[in-house]
Amino acid sequence: KKSVLDTDQVAKSYVEFVATLTDVVPADKIIIVGIYPSPLNDDQVRGSLPVYGTIPFGEEDIVEEEDILVEGRQNRVKQYNASLKKYCDQYGLTFDTVYDEVIDPDTLLMKDLYRDVSDLNIHIVWETTIMVWLQRWPWLKDLVPENFEKDLQKTLDDYIETKPWAERTHVATKMGVQGAMQQEQARGEAE
Repeated sequence: KKSVLDTDQVAKSYVEFVATLTDVVPADKIIIVGIYPSPLNDDQVRGSLPVYGTIPFGEEDIVEEEDILVEGRQNRVKQYNASLKKYCDQYGLTFDTVYDEVIDPDTLLMKDLYRDVSDLNIHIVWETTIMVWLQRWPWLKDLVPENFEKDLQKTLDDYIETKPWAERTHVATKMGVQGAMQQEQARGEAE
């Protein structure tokens, strides 16, 4: 029997907890960031679950089709983020998300700029994602060290070195984090 998680209740409980922090941090200084979309292609979902210990190896077939298809996975992300926003609004907290920036709207797949080189990795590449936040939040740019954007390339290169078996290369290894971000920005402006 499939168990159903009440994600609206999870979002509510999370925001309610964060709202208690307004005793020590002003509400206008609190930002709840939405969860990131699934970076997996449909054919990678079953393989990623045992890698992360979600299900035992050899039991991948128990995953239902609706949990594999990108549309369903991204809809769950959007629903959860909508719940976060709803409760942030109720508690006077700021909600923000980069969902639209990191997803190809036609395919609902994560843009390569934000995908890990490991096909089964459920996390997105922070070096390019943090650049989106730096562009979005000027105050954040004021908080980072002077060479932060340049240092992102080194952290990405060091990380990718730990994955010599990866079949894909990251676009930022060819043109740099900043170059890849500029290309993405130009593409967005052209659309």
